[in-house]
Amino acid sequence: MNNETEQFKVYLVENFVFILLQSIAMFFCLNIGFLYFKIKVSLRNILNIITLSFLSVLVCQLLIITIVKLNNWTYTVGSINSVNDMLNLANFINVEETAPWIKLSLTSINIEQVILIIILGIGIHKILNIKYNRAFSITARTYGISILLWFVFAIIMEMNFS
Repeated sequence: MNNETEQFKVYLVENFVFILLQSIAMFFCLNIGFLYFKIKVSLRNILNIITLSFLSVLVCQLLIITIVKLNNWTYTVGSINSVNDMLNLANFINVEETAPWIKLSLTSINIEQVILIIILGIGIHKILNIKYNRAFSITARTYGISILLWFVFAIIMEMNFS
């Protein structure tokens, strides 16, 4: 029992650090993207967009708790990791006939990131008072490109250390 408690504490610290780093990266990506595309947005509005987009973390944590309870599992780090594996896009899309790099990308992306991008696009729509198409275009060109660069980096690292 003590080992499970320690693992859960480590899991919580890792998640907190990941969310903090993701927030900082999102801030820089959005800020650089807005500056590059000459869109005037205050830093406060960028922080509001980032704060709003982390509703995706809450939604996914509630989804994880629901799946664990529906399956009558014990709420441990192992069960949380099992649910996280279930929420990868590779489980929703047939990846058997795809290229290895696409398969790796789909196993890296989960529902939480998709929800985050949707909420980020809605936040940009609300704050800039622009159409949804343009808001999601800005989201793809700012935050989406940074995610793409991260996946390229992860794939290169995976191939080098495999």
